[in-house]
Order: sequence, then C-alpha cells, then structure tokens
Amino acid sequence: MKRACSHFNSQISITYNTFYCGYLPEMVQFAINCGSKGVKIDFCSTIFTNNKPDSRYMIPPEELAFNVMRDYPKLMEITDGKLVFEMMIPFCLFPREFIEELKKKKQITSVCQLKKGKGLIWDEYGNILMCNALFDYPIGHYGTDFTNAESLKRWLNSPIVLGYYNRIGAYPSSSCQFCELYQECGGGCPLRWAIYKPNEIVKSFTK
Repeated sequence: MKRACSHFNSQISITYNTFYCGYLPEMVQFAINCGSKGVKIDFCSTIFTNNKPDSRYMIPPEELAFNVMRDYPKLMEITDGKLVFEMMIPFCLFPREFIEELKKKKQITSVCQLKKGKGLIWDEYGNILMCNALFDYPIGHYGTDFTNAESLKRWLNSPIVLGYYNRIGAYPSSSCQFCELYQECGGGCPLRWAIYKPNEIVKSFTK
C-alpha cells in the first residue's frame, strides 16, 4: 500500500486500550501506511469518574504484558525497529531479557514527570495538576497559592505539596525497594494502583 503522505516527518503515538487490544499490529501498520517515521505506544491508564477510579478501556497489566510480548516481533517487522514503548506497567511483568533488549534498542521509556518531579502541568484555569489524568484534582492555583516564580518555588517546597508527591511516589510494593531497575521502571504508572493491588502483581526482579 502506497504511503498517503510521503512528506510526513514525524511519529504517531498510539494509546493501547480495550478498543483494539487484539489489533495492535493493524493499528501500527495503518500508522506506517500513513507515513509515520516511527510509532510510540503507551497504555491507557486510570481515569476518575464521580471521584472513583475507573478502569474503563484499560487492559489488565498481566494481559497487557502478554500482548506486548506476543505482538513485538510483528511490530518490529512493520516499523523496521522504529518503535518505542512508554512503559506504564512494572518491568517485572516481562522477562528480564526482553526489557534488556528494549533498553539496548532504545525502545523503552518510563517514569513520568510526576515521579521524577521534573515538570509541572498547568490547565487553562491556572491550576497545577500532578498528572493529566487528575484534571479534576488540582493541587494549586495561580493567584491563590502563588503569584510569581519565587512564591511558586516556596509553594512547591511546602510540606503539603511535598506530601502529595511523596505519597503518590511511594513504592507500590515492598519488592520495589530491592529492585535494581526501580529507578528506570518506577513501578509503572502510580494511578494504576488505585485499581489493582500491586502486591499481587509486582514481583522481585533481580539478576
């Protein structure tokens, strides 16, 4: 099939969810056919409805890992290796050698700005959010909590804000404390643990 846009010079991101959990290779093929120079795949995460975590459209972590392993050879073929996974589930759900292969090929990213503490998300109302998915739960507001760079810095280092980040950035499982890949993995997306029980999923992942 001829590519639709030969001048297209970017990559397409796909959020893998229940709508096409059995058709990921077809989605990636369509992206390449449209002229994408590569494909980044992330995973649908927790949303909140009426103040309750909602797993709608999410694929359970173990099934997600199985599907990625199953489809990886075909995805490599389709993209000629120009493939990146934004890994939002714990690395330990995969064989160690698979994670090492992805790392070697620079096909994996993980640990979002929330857990790294290296970015801020603003909404259109001047609110600061911890995560895009937490749009109904701002943790600060321009004009109320801070008004300039200096007051923003003081506010970000206040006990209450540091407490927010410490709580959401805590180890999801005791196994994570001793995992040598935790700094790269971060235990996956912390919002998933509002749905799933980490101690039933996370396992030791050492050499």
